[in-house]
Parts: sequence; structure tokens; C-alpha cells
Amino acid sequence: MFARLSLVLSLTANVGAQVISEVASKGSSGVCDGEDWIEIHNPSSTSLDISDHFLYDDAGASDSKAYQFPSSVVLNAGAYLMICCNQDDSSTGAVFKIGGGDSISIADGSKQQIHTSGVLPPGSDFDITYAIDPDDGNAFKYTTTPTPNAENVITLVDNSAYLADLSVQNELGVDFFGMKVDGSKPSSAMDDVLDLHITMNADVETTMWNDQSFETYHDVDTFAVTDGSTTTTLSSGGRMRPRGQSTLAIATCLGIKSIPFLLDFTSNDNSQTLFGVEKMYLRHHMSDTSFSREWTMHRLLARSGLPHLRTRTVRVSINGAQIGVYEAMEAPDQEYVFARSFPDYNKDDYALFKVKSNSIGCGSPEVGYTSEEIANANEVPPYTFERGNHRDKIEVYGTDDADDLMQCAGQFFANMQKERVGVLSAYKAHSGNCAEMLVEEGLIDQDLGSENWKATMKTFYNEHLTFVCPDDDCTGSSVKDEINVENYLKNFAWYAITVGQDSPMGNGNNWLLANPNDGQGWRIVQYDHNNMLETAGGNLCNPVCASSERLVSWSINRPTCTSMKSNPIVGPLLSDPTLHAQYLGFVKDFLDNIVTDDLFTEISDHITASSSYISSDPWAFGVNLNNEANEDLSSTLWAGGTPFLAMLKLRRAEIYNQLTALENGSFARPTEDVLDEHEVCADWESTEVGTGAGGCPDPAGCNEAAACYADFGCAFRNEDGNWAGAFAPCNDATPWCDPCFPDTACPVSSEGTVVVATPDLADLTQVVISEVSSNPVDGVCDGNDYIELYNPTNYKIQLSQYVLHDDRGPNDPEAFKFPALASLTANQVLLLCANGDGVNSPAFGVADGDAISIRSVSDNVPVTSAGRMRSDERNAGESWTLQSDGTYTYATATPFVFGDYGTAPEVESEDDDVSTLNGVGGRATVKRRTLVLLVLLAALAVFA
Repeated sequence: MFARLSLVLSLTANVGAQVISEVASKGSSGVCDGEDWIEIHNPSSTSLDISDHFLYDDAGASDSKAYQFPSSVVLNAGAYLMICCNQDDSSTGAVFKIGGGDSISIADGSKQQIHTSGVLPPGSDFDITYAIDPDDGNAFKYTTTPTPNAENVITLVDNSAYLADLSVQNELGVDFFGMKVDGSKPSSAMDDVLDLHITMNADVETTMWNDQSFETYHDVDTFAVTDGSTTTTLSSGGRMRPRGQSTLAIATCLGIKSIPFLLDFTSNDNSQTLFGVEKMYLRHHMSDTSFSREWTMHRLLARSGLPHLRTRTVRVSINGAQIGVYEAMEAPDQEYVFARSFPDYNKDDYALFKVKSNSIGCGSPEVGYTSEEIANANEVPPYTFERGNHRDKIEVYGTDDADDLMQCAGQFFANMQKERVGVLSAYKAHSGNCAEMLVEEGLIDQDLGSENWKATMKTFYNEHLTFVCPDDDCTGSSVKDEINVENYLKNFAWYAITVGQDSPMGNGNNWLLANPNDGQGWRIVQYDHNNMLETAGGNLCNPVCASSERLVSWSINRPTCTSMKSNPIVGPLLSDPTLHAQYLGFVKDFLDNIVTDDLFTEISDHITASSSYISSDPWAFGVNLNNEANEDLSSTLWAGGTPFLAMLKLRRAEIYNQLTALENGSFARPTEDVLDEHEVCADWESTEVGTGAGGCPDPAGCNEAAACYADFGCAFRNEDGNWAGAFAPCNDATPWCDPCFPDTACPVSSEGTVVVATPDLADLTQVVISEVSSNPVDGVCDGNDYIELYNPTNYKIQLSQYVLHDDRGPNDPEAFKFPALASLTANQVLLLCANGDGVNSPAFGVADGDAISIRSVSDNVPVTSAGRMRSDERNAGESWTLQSDGTYTYATATPFVFGDYGTAPEVESEDDDVSTLNGVGGRATVKRRTLVLLVLLAALAVFA
């Protein structure tokens, strides 16, 4: 405690040399009554003033539990100061307790960090401390000789005994997860679905729901698991926090309590685990309508000898109220998990890093790293991409109709843009050094290991994660010398079989890099499988890939999104013919011995056993588990989600066809499987799409490109004759469609458009309804109703892709389909007079209470809606107008002007619920909501 060190009053200018010298995260004998403790050391030759400094864990210096030193505290030269943790109040020490994976830091009075222990790696135990070794460059090491208030003595832990303990810890979870180390099911496995009961103080629970956007920890009184008639209770409780990106944001916005969580069972008792598990993720099934992808994938990885995370299905309740069905998954940053995956790891020197979505495309102008955006990014820490109460809360819209889902998507992408500002600010603060910024700011996050591995990861990132193949053979890459090639190729095989595009094979997201320091290099650890063999996952490559047919026929020979050489992780390996053949060997081996009929029966049995639980899950609307046995591709596209079991069966059969064709020489594509480097989701039977030479490619190929343009706006040629102005996936599609679209992908007509100023709603990306009038406005449309559209983008938008309609829907005879050549150029408005001829203007009129919407013709998905106009009568000269905050209200009409929002009149509304689907029954509401959600998830899948 504080009184253990004499305090002096002398001051010194040499402030900042004090260090965290020893951490006992599980206590030690005869010290602090067995509680955790932290030792600070002044290694300098002069005394140091640490008055008002802060000592804290990973909750940060601003956390209410952070310990602040009293005034006039000075640390003598060479002195040590020990602070006990988990105290009742700050008069005797720190009130926080050190949890698994915490980092301990000290900061000055302005909360600027002075020193940190870094993330405490697994390996701590009672009488084992994490201490600086002055004889080894002040590296932290675990020692079995605690030295509170004294010079450190490093006595390395006996690895053999320690590893044996980790193996025992892992065995505790075999029956709970129903998985042996080899992925097989033990005969004594617990039920397919268990009940996980969580109790916490009612006020704490209320705070957790209110503050779930912040992703901060909240105390738990008890955890309990019920398996049949047996209940196992962890009476010491622990803590939990919301955790996720789109999976948290969309659930929060919809008001669904089934949000993702991280559970920590050790925060109150370091020796307490749940069947060996110290930390566990609860992952809901927002984009997995089969409720089986995560459960299946890690079993497949285990059965092929790859690193994996054990999962099991649980039904969760908090204080007696059920909140949903989850996959409970081991957190990867637990040493027993690492030891299971890499038995020969160097316990004292190893590393695990997680690659996060905000790391993708660092430095690339295509994802926002432009000089203008960087100049305007001026956030200071804590950044918006960091968790904490500095974040904006996610607004709750509810689930009353499909428009709520679209608003939730809009809010999510707006928040992602805010995070992007934080990322750009950090990039600028690190002088534009991507490796430095990503690793130091945790966007490539070190989950395990000592601090010295950060420098190694920065080098690996610079040399290999941003590598650009100079030719089809990817010469010049030395990555093979720094990785475990077999591990990479086996992981590639599974990504290819299950078309995992949210991965290093696709967008470069959602994976971990492990280095056991055993002389065999870096390994891939897979993470997040909620869109394997899912149309939403195909969309991550390109919208034209978001179909069941394209997923099934995706070339196993060229499994990347575009050319293999375009992928810095896959290209250098699979461009090597020898390694490519080895990879195909793994594919066949996995199909022959793992993806068998027995596996299909196992998945089916699990879904059947879970079905009664799934039916009541908040994410089960629109789910039809009968589709799991439906192998009719035409019925699976967007029909209640993509059935995983059916798709896996179809994919296996199609891959066998491909392997046979490769073996007998009948494979339709060239050996190197490169028809065009921009070709997406290569169809193994296609020989025409992607040629990019003379004549028009097959109609299907051009139709796919046209669909891309329809989704994302026009592509057109600039003065140099190059394609420009298209959304990136469209650029990928254009090279082989030049013959179809020789001048422009989107014929342009400038009729009826008026140039206006740049809008306030600068983050909009598609055409919007900017104004609706159901009352006469002088001098406009001869007194008829009108609808004003606005293009907020910097490129032309082809309007023939849309249908405009009122409450009667897009299939009503009066729904307005735009003429073939109609378009709306960048930053312009288009005024459509209602009650028209149905050819050049809508035939329908606008009635009070109508909801006017515009949607895509190709997939019938709403693009934007003005919502339901309130039913009370309005005056002439007023319109239902889009406001600067994205909402609609009645205001003075401003036809042909966007951004002039008028003045909202002071009126009372009898019905302020603009989201209600009047006249639509529950079943129809669910169907519409399901359709929009499933399409929405395609766009959000990358941010799970």
C-alpha cells in the first residue's frame, strides 16, 4: 500500500522516468492480503515527482476506477513503490482489479501515458509476476520470484509444468463445447443448446443497455450454465461488455437486445473459469440465417489440424429475461487456446495479432486517404474508433418497418465515416506511416505477446501485407521464408471451398496472425465466418457475385475475388505452380475426408436440435430452416437467407466437377485461370466473360456489368479515354464490357436538370427524394403535386434502374418507371410533376399520408424513402422536405433547390409515427423487413 514507501517533499525536473516494473495480476504470498499489486520503480539517479499521476488498466486514465496518486508524492532515486489493487477505496490503493489481457500504465497529471506494461500475456498465476528483466533490455518476463518493493529477480517458469496445466485447462472444455482437439464429438458432450444465465445488479444492467454503444465493461454477479438438470454456477461473477461493429450497431439501432458480448470470468477471481474458459465471445446470428456457420467452420478447421476456436450454441438470459440464441466462442487471446494450436510455441516470446476492418486500404486514396480528407482530420485521442464514452450513442429506430432498417444502415455508415476521420487523424499523427499507425493504434491489434513483436509486425506489414505483384508470377516476394506455407495453403483451401471473402483471400479483413516463435514463421488463425457461402459474402467481392449460382460455380483454381496477383497474401503463393498444386491437393483431401455425408448429417442434426430455440430468437425473422435441405438455387437467392447446408452440398459437388476437369484437361479456363485481371468471382465454366477483346462478351457477362452500374451509378470515360466516375466494383467489371458500352455505361440525358450548390448531406451515396408536395405550389407543375429527386454524388446516376411509387408499391400499374435514357448528373435536382402521363412523369398523385419511395428495379430493394407524410392537412406552398439531419418534415416548398430547407411550420400532428406500415399485416411486414435486412446485410458483412 501507499504507506509502505516513505515520501519526500523534494521536487525534480526529471519527471517521466518512472516505470511499471512488476505486476502481480493474480497476487502473491504475504503481500496485499493475496490481492493483485503493481510496482513502480524510479531507475534514475534523481527523485521524481509523481503527484497527481494516474495508474490504470486498459479502461484508461479517465476511467472512474483509475488510481490517482495524492499530491506531493515523490519517488526517491532508485526507489520502488507498490500499490495494492482491488481495494475498497483509493485511500488504501487502487480499486480496480487486474483482469486477463489487461495492460497496466502510468500517466502524468494531464493523462499523457508515461509507461506501460503492454498487454499482460497469459501465464500469470499466484506467486508468478510479470516483471522487467534489467539484464535483457528491460523486457517483461514472467518470474516465479516476486520481489515487491525490491529489485526484480527473474526465475523463469518451468515450461513443461506450465504447458501441462494449459492442456488440463483445455480439457475442461471438451464436453462443454462438444469438441475434442481433433474436432470430433466426445461421447459425453453436453446438449446441443445450453442455457447461459447471467445475473447483475438491476441498475448496472440498465446502464449497460443505455451505454452499449460505448463497449465498456459492466460487473456481473453470477454466470450459470444449465445442461439438462445440471446447473454450474460461477459465484464470483465477473464482467461483460458489448463488443462488435455492424453486429452491435445494427442490433442497437433496431432496439434488439441480442447484441454481441465479451464475457470475462476472471476479473473478480483470477482462478475462476467456465469449463476452462477465461474469456468468451457471445456472437449472434444477424447475417447467418442458418444459425450454423460459425459452429461448423471451427469444427472443420480442427479436423484438418488448423488453429481454431471452439464454439457452442447457447440461449442467453440476463436477470431472467431471454435475449437470444448465440454462438459462445473462445476468445483467441487466451494462452491455453494458443498452446492448443501451437504446442511447440516459445512461451516466453511469441505473438498474436488481429487484423481489423479499419486497417484495410491504409494510405489508399480509393478508401479516403486523400490529401484533402487527411488535412481535415484533426481528432485527438481517444479516437472515434476506440471504445469508450467519448463515442456518440447509436440512435434507436426500432423494427416497425423496412425504412427503419435503411435508416439504421445509413446511421451505421455515417458512424463508420466518423471512425474513418479518427483513423485519418491517427494516420496524420504518425506522419503517414501506415505500419506505425496500424500497430500502435491497435488496428492491427496485438492480442498476445511481448511489446518487442510490434516492430516485427510493422516490418511484416510493410514487406508482405502491402506487396504488389509485379507480374503474374508474383516474383520478388519473400513471404514464403517468413510464414508456415502449409498453414497458409490449408487455410486457403477452406476459404476457397466456403467462398470466404471476408478474409485474407478476399478483402483482407477478419483474421489473426500468430507467430509461436518455433522457427516455422507466421500462421493464419481464422475468425468470423458468418457469411461463408452466403450471398452477402459474395457481395464483398462485387455485387454481381451476390448470387447462389456464382458462389457455387466460383473457380477453385482461382479462388480470389479478382486476379490472384492482385491479392498480396494469396498471390505470392498460389501463383507458384508447385504450391498451387499442393493447395488443390488440400482441397481434394478436405472434400474426401471431412466434407462428407457424415458431416452433412451432423450439421443437419445440430440445426434440428437448435430449431425450437432459434424460432424465438430476435434474429430469426424470415428464417426458414427447411431451406437447408433445398438445393434449388433459384429459390435460395434472398429467400430467407442463403442456406448453408444446401450450399455446402452444392459447392462440394461442383468442386469435384472442377477437380475432375482439371485432371482430365477439360477445364474450360486456361491453366493459369486468368482471363482478365479485373474479372470478379470467376465462373469455372466460362470462357468468354473477361476476354476484353473484339466483339461483345456473352449477354450474361454484360448484364452483370450493367447490374453493377445500375447499383452504383454510371461509369464514363474521362478526357484520357480511361474509365472514371464508377464505384470501385464497377471499375473491376468494365474492361471486358468495353464492346457493350463503347462510349459510356450510362447514356446521359440532361433534360430537366438544374445545377445546384453542394448539399449539406454530403455523405449520401445514391439518389434521394429531397422534397414531396401534396399541395399546390405557385408556378410549379401547374398546381399539381410534385416529387423532387437529388443526386448527392460526384457522378451521373442512371435513373432507368429505379422505380418511383407511392403506398401501392412498385408493382402497381401507376408506379413510375423512368425512361431508358433518363439520368441525373452529379449534384443536380430533377422535378417530377405528378398526375402526369406515366411516360415522362408519374401518373399517380400524392395524397396526404402517402409514403413515397424509390427502389432498384433489379432487386426490388428500397434505395430511399421520404417516409410516411403525416396525415393532418397542410397548407398550399408547403412540402414534405428532406432536412439537413436526414429526417423529413413539412416546410416551405423550395422546388429546384436542394439544401434550402425552408421553415418548418408550427403544427400539431395526430400521428407522428412516420414509420408505421398502415394497412400491411404482420406477415407482409416481416417479409418486407426480411428482404431489406438481408440485402442490407450484404453491405454490412465486412463490418461484423
